[in-house]
Amino acid sequence: MKENEYKKYIYGKAKQVKTKEDLDNLLKEVIESKDLDYGKIVYAMCGCMKATMNYIDRSPVGGITGFQASFIGWEMVREYLCRTNETALKILDFDDLLYPQYKYKFDKVIDKNLWNILKEQAKKKLVEHPDAAPKVRKHWKSVAAGKVPFGYKVKEELE
Repeated sequence: MKENEYKKYIYGKAKQVKTKEDLDNLLKEVIESKDLDYGKIVYAMCGCMKATMNYIDRSPVGGITGFQASFIGWEMVREYLCRTNETALKILDFDDLLYPQYKYKFDKVIDKNLWNILKEQAKKKLVEHPDAAPKVRKHWKSVAAGKVPFGYKVKEELE
């Protein structure tokens, strides 16, 4: 089965999980599979994650809100994509470029608190990584000295 076919298959199976037995069977199928290659394993893991989350959400302890779902999404991003992040994260949905009310999402503005954190992180990295590439150290020195990078501006107060 090709990757895109496998993705449809495993996500479809994930949607069908209703019981603990269904979930156990899906997990067993994935773990015991002899056909998962570099590409398919990511869909297998995401399918298992979706099945597990849906199963728990349908359980007596479930019934999460949209806010809780967004928190879970951010936790997944932090745990699997940005494990070393010490400042902040931002995800952009470029579909929002189609709606004028979302202009603020694309402004090159950072909050004053985040700017202060970034300056401190730059100072910390200068001490912790004396052998970093010269261009990187130059950039860190610039940030530590208060130069806001990449055309961003610091927003003094939240409106």
